[in-house]
Amino acid sequence: MNERPFPPADSSEEISALIKTLLAAEQRLVELTAGEVDSIADSKGRTFLLRRAQEELRHNEAVQQAATARRERMLSTALSAMSDFAQIYDRECRILFVNQPLLNLWGLTLEAVLGKNFSELGYPPELAGRLHRQLRAVFETGQSLTAETSYTNPAGQMGYYEYIFSPALAADGTVDFVVGSTRDISERKRAEEALRDGGHRLELAAKSADLGIWDMNLVNDTTITLRVES
Repeated sequence: MNERPFPPADSSEEISALIKTLLAAEQRLVELTAGEVDSIADSKGRTFLLRRAQEELRHNEAVQQAATARRERMLSTALSAMSDFAQIYDRECRILFVNQPLLNLWGLTLEAVLGKNFSELGYPPELAGRLHRQLRAVFETGQSLTAETSYTNPAGQMGYYEYIFSPALAADGTVDFVVGSTRDISERKRAEEALRDGGHRLELAAKSADLGIWDMNLVNDTTITLRVES
């Protein structure tokens, strides 16, 4: 590695004088231009920001960074407050972000899942492959996709989930990343299964008792025979 040479020990006075000259020249430029000049260029076209412009630039950058950090905190807080599961995926179908409810379902930290795909998170091969193909389809078509699946988390808790993969477009119209939103529909699925099971038992009871099943329309006071067992 090449080391930058230190200035000679006897050059400190010359350096101090040059600094004073530069500061004086800068101050004189500000006075002559009424503060309207932010930069100067040398004979080779190299641009140098004046001190006031440098301070303003640093201030603006600090303000922008603070505003960006605040927006990120607001977004993260809002997503974490949702009961639904929120995710963001890159073009390799790897995780860029998930909110706290989904992390709780997985029993993992955000640091442990960033950059991972479904296979690396321990999803069953068939489910991991299907989700990967669906994400790729959203990236390729730019169209949202809605589907349902069952899933058993690492703690052994099984549930049913409805999810939506939606594209986020870049300035050139291509899909930059995909946003996922997942809702636990386990209660609805159990209610649907109970309703189907109850209907099946009713049919068996009607058949064994030699009964008919009717549907009555209370609007026009008509009765339709659905099934009669003899």
